[in-house]
Amino acid sequence: VYGYLCDFKNLKAHNLKSMRLDVFREFAGRNNLKILYLGYHGGFPYSVHQKLNIFQRLIYGVARRLFKVINPFLMRKPSKWYSASIIGIYELTETDDKI
Repeated sequence: VYGYLCDFKNLKAHNLKSMRLDVFREFAGRNNLKILYLGYHGGFPYSVHQKLNIFQRLIYGVARRLFKVINPFLMRKPSKWYSASIIGIYELTETDDKI
């Protein structure tokens, strides 16, 4: 919701469907990769990448103040609900195919 209200251009430039861990699990399966680590990373991304109108500036100001305080706690428990990044670490598994 925050992205739609305050950072719509940036939101539209991203493939939000790829922000699910099962997408990366399926990728690993298709490519014979063993998942060493797969998880969300970071706190709430309150920064914006566009000029804001007065209404957006009000929302941004409140969000910035709030998440500057809350983000250190959120970063300890990343979640699909507020983290903006996924980190995947994979290892190539043995296959029957000769390369």
